[in-house]
Amino acid sequence: MSNFKYNKELTIKYPLAVNYPNILEDIYSILTKEGCNSSSSSFKDKEITVIDGDKLEGEISRTAGRRQYKSIDIIFIIENTLVRKETLIQLVELKCNCTTFASLGDKKSFTQKVRGAESNLGQFTPTSNTYYIIFEDNYIQQARRYLFRSHPVLNSQFKAIKAKQLFELFFN
Repeated sequence: MSNFKYNKELTIKYPLAVNYPNILEDIYSILTKEGCNSSSSSFKDKEITVIDGDKLEGEISRTAGRRQYKSIDIIFIIENTLVRKETLIQLVELKCNCTTFASLGDKKSFTQKVRGAESNLGQFTPTSNTYYIIFEDNYIQQARRYLFRSHPVLNSQFKAIKAKQLFELFFN
């Protein structure tokens, strides 16, 4: 994934973002709203616009006349810097307020959120098969151990990282 980087233009022009412009939000705002304080400063004053997954789910459920489901928190388009036109959707879950890992739930809850997001996003752009879960700095090692020990299958698809690492992966 190291060749893939955030593409603001493609994120803003994503068909759902065009149809529901209120789902676009600054990533720093989402991170701080969700309690990601210590490592989210890399995003401060960077004007990184992403799709707020909760707002997207709200719009889709309202339009479909159904109840709102749990959803992935952050969605954005990444583009291969070596092979232009190769794009993917990146999904990011925020667990910055998580201090006890039993509350993380099981593999099913994460995969349901991913399936829900993919269903909402449609078939416009394929989704990356690696999903990131953001934890606060002082809990990251515990989170990684918990995911690996309790849910080894999650460890191959879901990567526990800090917000700063997300910045370095896609926005630096």
